[in-house]
Amino acid sequence: MRTILPLITLKSLVLFALKILFSTELLDRSKDANIHIHISDLGWFDNTIAIDYLLNVARMRVIETSKPMVYSVNKGHSAFIDHKGVIMSKQSISGLYMLNQTLAPQQGTTFYTKYKNTPLLGTIILLFFIFIFRRGKKSKTI
Repeated sequence: MRTILPLITLKSLVLFALKILFSTELLDRSKDANIHIHISDLGWFDNTIAIDYLLNVARMRVIETSKPMVYSVNKGHSAFIDHKGVIMSKQSISGLYMLNQTLAPQQGTTFYTKYKNTPLLGTIILLFFIFIFRRGKKSKTI
């Protein structure tokens, strides 16, 4: 008896250039996607720290959404990043390379994708009111 596995339909979210820097835009659009693809021209950064910084930003976006990413740039490190933010394979900054890697598409949303910064802002506001209330109580007793 054979078991037939259904094919996974790839739903990709393609990000161009520096769109990866804007997490709210990515979070709003990534709910239906199960893999992210980032394509960028970093030639004008030359050999600056921005090349490594943008790869780390890509890793953070992967961790926020728990969706794997194909990170492709013309100058810098092209990479395959799994859904946990681990770089599975990466090319060096110079030279011509071909990367071959298998990524597993991921479904669903993370806590951060669903609620964004709301819990953090709520906690800050709550701590602010606790601080004000306690400070007001101490100043009245003196």
